[in-house]
Amino acid sequence: MHVITPFERDRRRNGYQPPLNSPLLVKELYVDGILPTPLKTNNPDHTCSLCSHVKSHPVIYNCYHSHCYACICQRLEDNWTCPTCSALIKRAPRRNHDEEHAIAQLFLAWAVATRVAYFWTGLILPRPAQVIVPCSDKSS
Repeated sequence: MHVITPFERDRRRNGYQPPLNSPLLVKELYVDGILPTPLKTNNPDHTCSLCSHVKSHPVIYNCYHSHCYACICQRLEDNWTCPTCSALIKRAPRRNHDEEHAIAQLFLAWAVATRVAYFWTGLILPRPAQVIVPCSDKSS
């Protein structure tokens, strides 16, 4: 019987997960393995805080912050908290169509040069930790 320590419980509650068997390769996230060319912009709304480039295939979470699809996939391997506000990400991110459209208006050829499948399989959604307490026999 494994008793979850308070430290483990707090880490799980805050979205930390045990590492997966094999690390995620960014190239595998893109259809045909074609990665976007990193671009810079002066607009902070279109800049990913994880890679410091224009957001490629932006996704949004329950706290309404947004990052690149590939950047957040790598982060979600072991940490389900928002990199911007540290809120727990409670479900898989979803495609941010509004931001994707705005970025495509500025960088059309760049925005359509790569494709992703928005695939979340294999990532473990955080669950509240359960403390296992041994049962005592009160029949006597």
